Amino acid sequence: MKMVSVVTVMPLQDKVDVIVELVTESRKGGIAGLETYSIVHSREGELVFINQWASLDVFVDYLSSPHNMIELIEVHCSRYDAENVSKAYSGPILHQQHFN
Repeated sequence: MKMVSVVTVMPLQDKVDVIVELVTESRKGGIAGLETYSIVHSREGELVFINQWASLDVFVDYLSSPHNMIELIEVHCSRYDAENVSKAYSGPILHQQHFN
């Protein structure tokens, strides 16, 4: 069953582009089981990372791997919600739409 994980951080002033670049660069070669990821800049200034995984198992494997996105970007953040770092949602996808 597919699942989604969500991470929310508050970037330091003028660090949004740096964080987006770091995350994008780190995922260029792909991550096993990560099917889609989105980075959203909220009206409140937060960056929200929404990751769609092939299954809960591949998400757990990713969490156990040496790569940790938060360690990569935390120096550029004034806050990251430790509880959101590993917040995951699993269940059937009821609706998904892609726009070109």
